[in-house]
Amino acid sequence: MKVISFNSSDLGGGAGKVAYRLSQRFLEMGHDVSLLVGKKFSDDSWVEQIIPNRLVWILDRLVGRALNFSGFHFLFYPSSLKISFMPILKGADIIHLHNLHGEYLSLWSLLSLKSKAPLIWTLHDMWPVTGHCAAFYECDHWKKKCKNCPFLKAYPEVMWDSSFLQWKVKKHVFERAKPVFVCPSRWLFDLVKSSPMLSNFEIYHIPNGVDLSVFTPIPKETARDVLKINKKHKVLLVSARNGRDERKGGEILKKALPLLKKRYGHNLTLLCLGQGVANSFRDIDGLNICDCGFVQKDLFLAICYAAADLLLFPSLAENFPNTILEAMACGTPSVSFDVGGIREMVAHRKTGYLADYNNLLDFVNGVFELLDDLDLYKGAVQNGLDLVSERFSLAFQHQQYLSLYKKIRKE
Repeated sequence: MKVISFNSSDLGGGAGKVAYRLSQRFLEMGHDVSLLVGKKFSDDSWVEQIIPNRLVWILDRLVGRALNFSGFHFLFYPSSLKISFMPILKGADIIHLHNLHGEYLSLWSLLSLKSKAPLIWTLHDMWPVTGHCAAFYECDHWKKKCKNCPFLKAYPEVMWDSSFLQWKVKKHVFERAKPVFVCPSRWLFDLVKSSPMLSNFEIYHIPNGVDLSVFTPIPKETARDVLKINKKHKVLLVSARNGRDERKGGEILKKALPLLKKRYGHNLTLLCLGQGVANSFRDIDGLNICDCGFVQKDLFLAICYAAADLLLFPSLAENFPNTILEAMACGTPSVSFDVGGIREMVAHRKTGYLADYNNLLDFVNGVFELLDDLDLYKGAVQNGLDLVSERFSLAFQHQQYLSLYKKIRKE
């Protein structure tokens, strides 16, 4: 089977990892696979960057920024004109879309892609459901066709309230491209089912999976030896693109860490993943920091997860984050807020701690409970390992998608 996937990048961000790992799995199973991306990080020959050179990239940015200023995001990029003529699409059985926002692919390209092969679109955030937001927090205007948007500055920011017009454009394109939608979380599946934008489309629920041959428990002493972390310390892991992102709970962490530092003193180490994340916390007096930066290799990422006692995940808007699954598969429970599809992974006091939404003190209390109650902690570790093995393996995810590919192909 020939499968062509699209995403904004191959290894950057959660959607990129899902697109890359799933494509890699299909490749290993003998299928003809290509991943077309806006930004390429890997050196794999089956991954191709859509924007061929810097001149075209500059032209795309100029046109894109002009449209963004007018209130219409990701509507058109000159480089997308070549999409329907790309030889790689010839003979495709399935075109699998992931994140389309990211300044690399025109929304209108869905119509030309539809003429090449059936479209399957895995939703990694809420952008396809709303007028403009990728995450809508507690807003319910998406149920009303996004009129009178209260979050104009939410990514992707708009200068004026064009959300209803963008909503209409999306609906127009989607109705003609007729993609089949896949939701990684049951939470998003239920939301999409009730959406006036997408409720009439075919919608499936297939959870993300992790490679259990890579993300697997490693003795903490071994992992900490590699990272040169004190074996007697309480180690808390944070992972983000940056430590200032409000949506990812950056402000919560800034307030929580001094409280945790007060409890555990110099026996506390913060393990930071992500470019520049550690810089956001260096002003916390006396806090030990292990800065691993942006980690591209999964094997090293697994070592980082295994070295930590807990993953701190205070995100305020989420779908089905891979980070929690990966940490859980390595024997590291999470403390997170009850938001999006997180409760499908983090069962309160069973596989981690699920704090009340945006409640700083409850979040901090979750860390205290898991670190100070050894029986509770050991139970969360084992229950998490069992859950990932039973429901969230990459092998299971691959099989689910293969079945869907075959079904869509027959239709």
